[in-house]
Amino acid sequence: MEIKYTREGKKVAVLGKLNNEQWICQEIFVSNGQEFPAGENFVEKTLLDSPAVTWKQEEEKNLEKRKEKLAQEIKDYEAKSDITYNKSRVAGLINKVNNMYPDFDASQLETMFLFMTGQITHLVVKNYGEYEIRTLTDVLKDEDCDCNRVRLNGLKLLVLYGCSTDATRWEEKKPNFRLDWRISRYRDGSGGETTVTPCKSYEEAIAFIESSIEMLDTSDSLIKLKEKYNLANPIPEKIKKYYKKRAGEQALRITKMQTDIGKEMQVLTEYENKS
Repeated sequence: MEIKYTREGKKVAVLGKLNNEQWICQEIFVSNGQEFPAGENFVEKTLLDSPAVTWKQEEEKNLEKRKEKLAQEIKDYEAKSDITYNKSRVAGLINKVNNMYPDFDASQLETMFLFMTGQITHLVVKNYGEYEIRTLTDVLKDEDCDCNRVRLNGLKLLVLYGCSTDATRWEEKKPNFRLDWRISRYRDGSGGETTVTPCKSYEEAIAFIESSIEMLDTSDSLIKLKEKYNLANPIPEKIKKYYKKRAGEQALRITKMQTDIGKEMQVLTEYENKS
């Protein structure tokens, strides 16, 4: 079965030739993915090997491509412009701080630039000594749960705090600054803050926790943290030593309890003998 196309774009099956200038055709239909000829036969003078496209249609198609390309170029330019502008602003802030406080580690301000350019993806949340890795969007969203319905109120306030690590240096007017990022409990900044460490990836967050707990004494919470995030720290030797210490402490508690129970049993026996 020979397949052709009419000038109107119809796909047809050529059934035969009526004369030297005309062909007998039947239109092709599609059902359940299968093509088949159906309907009444008709006569067509002009048949094409592929669907015809008018000059206007071709121009519209090319114009749409040019518009898409131009839109992407504008988007790329704006992105580059924003990054350049943000870099300039951050550099200005760093220079200003450097001039005011020569001892300040201005590299801490680089995190501000990472936030401004959307490179921060995860936060390490430290709350009462406990570490947790969460995505930036998860930490920032301010939601209320009411009758099993979740309502988004907005974004929580992320604040950059500056403080001195040595109070005596304030008296010398040479403050040793440290910058802390903290997330507020509510979007208006109320409800207290929780210290967070911005990271550019989940892997970077893992590395930060590893370095933070490497020198800490082993505890039940650190062992749970190791299991939760498959950390290298605390190392097995430290965990074994920790459990051995805890076993010894538990044995001492049991011995003390047994001694106390023995004393109480003596008192009970005396009461029973006198009764």
